[in-house]
Amino acid sequence: MVGAASLYSPTGERLHTIYLGAAPEYEKAAFKARFNKKIAALKAT
Repeated sequence: MVGAASLYSPTGERLHTIYLGAAPEYEKAAFKARFNKKIAALKAT
């Protein structure tokens, strides 16, 4: 599994991107938890 999230300025310029990967299905719950934590951290900035 792979996840990516990007933040863009109002003019469309990409400001920051995070990438996260994990073995498929084996760590599905852990991956979702880590990805959600990263998204929450991005929203807090």
